[in-house]
Amino acid sequence: MKKFILLTGLLLALCLSRLCAAATESISPAASLAVAASRPTAAVFFVAPDGDDHNPGTKEKPFATVQRAQSAVRAGDTVYLRGGTYHLTEAQIAHKERIYACVTYLDKSGRPGKYITYCAYTGERPVFDYTAVRPADYRVAAFYVTGSWLHLEGFEVTGVQVTITTHTQSECFENQGSNNIYEQLSMHDGMAIGFYLLSGSDNLILNCDAYRNFDSVSENRRGGNTDGFGCHPRPGSKGNVFRGCRSWFNSDDGYDVINSAEATTFDHCWAFCNGYNPAFTSEGDGNGFKGGGYARRPAGEIPNPVPQMTIRYCIAVGNKASGFYSNHHLNGSFWYNNTAYHNHFNFNMLNRLLENVYADVPGYKHVLHNNLGFRARDVAVANLDTTQCELVNNDFDVSPADADFMSLDETQLMAPRQADGSLPAIEFLRPRPGSRIAGMGAFAGDSGTASSAGARLRGATGLPADGPGRLVFSDDFTAPLDTTVWIAEIEPKAGAVSSVYTRDSALVLDTRGGVTVWLNKLLRGDLRIEFDRKVLIDTGRNDRLSDMNVFWMATDPANANIFTRHGHFESYDDLQLYYVGMGGNTNKTTRFRKYYSGGNKPVIKEYLDKGHLLTPNKMYHVRIVVAGNVTSYWVNDECYFTYADPTPLKEGYFGFRSTWSRQEIEHFRVWD
Repeated sequence: MKKFILLTGLLLALCLSRLCAAATESISPAASLAVAASRPTAAVFFVAPDGDDHNPGTKEKPFATVQRAQSAVRAGDTVYLRGGTYHLTEAQIAHKERIYACVTYLDKSGRPGKYITYCAYTGERPVFDYTAVRPADYRVAAFYVTGSWLHLEGFEVTGVQVTITTHTQSECFENQGSNNIYEQLSMHDGMAIGFYLLSGSDNLILNCDAYRNFDSVSENRRGGNTDGFGCHPRPGSKGNVFRGCRSWFNSDDGYDVINSAEATTFDHCWAFCNGYNPAFTSEGDGNGFKGGGYARRPAGEIPNPVPQMTIRYCIAVGNKASGFYSNHHLNGSFWYNNTAYHNHFNFNMLNRLLENVYADVPGYKHVLHNNLGFRARDVAVANLDTTQCELVNNDFDVSPADADFMSLDETQLMAPRQADGSLPAIEFLRPRPGSRIAGMGAFAGDSGTASSAGARLRGATGLPADGPGRLVFSDDFTAPLDTTVWIAEIEPKAGAVSSVYTRDSALVLDTRGGVTVWLNKLLRGDLRIEFDRKVLIDTGRNDRLSDMNVFWMATDPANANIFTRHGHFESYDDLQLYYVGMGGNTNKTTRFRKYYSGGNKPVIKEYLDKGHLLTPNKMYHVRIVVAGNVTSYWVNDECYFTYADPTPLKEGYFGFRSTWSRQEIEHFRVWD
């Protein structure tokens, strides 16, 4: 592993940021007219190291600070950051909040479809240096973000300081807002956590790097609180995703979600050499992915339900402690297609009991599919109760070894990113084609080319190829059901009581017979649909574990008005659409079909195993993607179905579908 020492001084030049096109779409005619009346088009402002905050913020006369630029922007505007080093001073601290000195305080929000964008100017590299910002008795937050609908892209934060000598931390970025994108950011060579989230929903941290961060001031001066990425969402802060990020040589953990009230997803992320400094001196905890836990907090302080994290297609290499670690969690998590190499423990699924805070037990309720481990320094897989976990196609201790992989050169992990900011296309730990471990681990389904790696991050994982897209519709179901927006078709059943309504920020389908709830909005082209959904099993009159189903891209070839039926399942046979029936036939099957009309609805793929069926009262995050001729269906960030359609459906309606059950749906979103 000490080959890393030769390269840490030559760390990748983060991708020089592409031109950030400002969103100009409006969310309604009224909003569009309001913006047009005050400003004909979205504005562009500039910030430069030699700028002046008394300037107008033009390219020729730029501002000096991002804080001054924020005072000028509105939803849909773009702030370009010119290249060079910005030497921040204590005089530039914009705001002090509680124990935080917030140097740049971003509290102004964009709107759906109209992000406020702060990004590097094309071909240039802005670096924000906080070495001189040392306010006594304050934590330093380089960028403290409470606004929403913001897009920060393509710059570096370095030298963030710690001044408090007791238990404390500083942060390069702290997020408190929602629907923000943090993209191609580099947080390095300071004392602070790279990225830190306590609240806010639906944030995307994309293709960011955190490295060589070490707090040598507080507590025992061993950097025990300096993670690369920390995500600890409060209740209600859902849907946060880390994708394509790297974390290395941070003195504590690579990624840490301890004390989380909501689930977080890590997708195609890498963690290596955490818990060490570049001289490989032992420092803090040193886990690659710390996937949960509440330390020794009593039962009354534990969230109910306990969230289940998703860690998928990730790599953990050479971390001081565990590569993938459950950290005394009180529930299982979802571990799909991960690869671990040369960690002290490659996989450590340690859990604890609820009532006895000191009772650590082997991990339970974990779901582990297609994971791959090789050459653990001590233990390949530890603290795993195989009788209480779902284990499918894992190899935690590959033997024989070297010949199964294309390369074991771990220095490739620090190779420069691709032109679009995606992870580098490497051969390290990639199974050789045709080997017995092909199809397992973090590179499953990836050919290794630059184009395929980039496509996996932005396309196959549910993001359109040009970014997260424009939000075109959302509903959190906080108001009474609008029957002009959601059209319910309920099958009449003699003596049955069936209804569709909203309650406690959820859409409720409570029916004895069949039901379809259509979104009255024609959807066209590439899109992404996401929502949370569960089947309720308690004392409800219609409770039954079955049929968490959906229609999408639905049209009626014989009638432009699709909303003419009454919920009976077979009455939809003459439509054209895609369909997934999850837990159908009283929770015996999960199927994907394409309807061609006329009753022709072949099963494209089917699951019968328990892992793809329904669990009562479990919240599932569902993502449906249409991209060109390919549509895919994802559950908790696992791809259940993907179909390259030779005659793709290019427009249609979306509908929730079920029969004889009681279900709740939350956080519905559509992006194009």
